[in-house]
Amino acid sequence: MFDGTENCAYMVFMKLIQYLNYKSIKPADFAATVGVTRPTIERYLNGSRGLSDQMKWRIADATEGMVTVADLMQPWRPKAGRAKVAPPMEPRA
Repeated sequence: MFDGTENCAYMVFMKLIQYLNYKSIKPADFAATVGVTRPTIERYLNGSRGLSDQMKWRIADATEGMVTVADLMQPWRPKAGRAKVAPPMEPRA
């Protein structure tokens, strides 16, 4: 848990991969903690799968708030070739 000696800004805005590295936790071990499989956690980490609201809260709880729900709100990237880009808007007359 945060004891005030770490860099506060780093701790508040920590992402999940940074948390796992900081705590030396293997993805497989963390997956078991939050109740998913190792491949699922790896998909979250590499951005090929988005997080449900329930999973965001489970991760925040499992990390004791070191990774917040807000940290997990970052947009995730779909796999290459699946992104749809809206056409540019025409200016109004």
